[in-house]
Amino acid sequence: MDAQHVIHVTDQVVDSDHVKIGEVSAVSPTYLHVTSGLFGLGHEYYLPFDAIQEVEPGVVVIKVPARRIPELGWEQRPGPQPDPAQLGYYGTMPAPPVELAPLAPAPPPEAPSDAPAASVEEMHVTEMFVERVVVEPPESPPSVAPISELPIVGNTLCDVRGNQVGKITSVDNGYARTQSGFLGLGQRFYIPIDQIARCVGDCCYVNLTRDQMNAAGWSEKPAA
Repeated sequence: MDAQHVIHVTDQVVDSDHVKIGEVSAVSPTYLHVTSGLFGLGHEYYLPFDAIQEVEPGVVVIKVPARRIPELGWEQRPGPQPDPAQLGYYGTMPAPPVELAPLAPAPPPEAPSDAPAASVEEMHVTEMFVERVVVEPPESPPSVAPISELPIVGNTLCDVRGNQVGKITSVDNGYARTQSGFLGLGQRFYIPIDQIARCVGDCCYVNLTRDQMNAAGWSEKPAA
């Protein structure tokens, strides 16, 4: 997924043939909640981030055609969120319920050859003919800017379960100050920047629940 684009609620979701599936109704740390039908009363899907092929302004394209969604189990709501201690700096992207197998069986692996790194040739032998398959090396993943370099002031802070904590009002000395409640009169948090895992749309996620944030002492202003 192109790190230069973000996903917003109401973005359209289309399959690999660009047939509309529905629209994004919620963005969790690990999957997209997609609803279909009039007023969102049709099918509901829970698409893992691994299933996204590309993101265009206002449109999310997934890797498979719509007819394969039932066999992948994306109509079932995922279980509990992963243990926060196991999440990485940018969060985790769990694998889909079943492997996204190619539409046609892949050829069996062959012994290493002396072919150049730019193009590896394999010989696929069938009962009737010999087929030559060219496998291109994968592209390098796009670079992702550190959270400390992103304009996160004004974004909503969400805990690991996707619950909103408050608005990020300022960033200073490695901490993001967050204010909650009506007119900002609720609880304050001082979140270490390196504990913000990732930002999707206008929501930035931390790897703890709100109770764990209190237990960690993030409601107290850090010493200068």
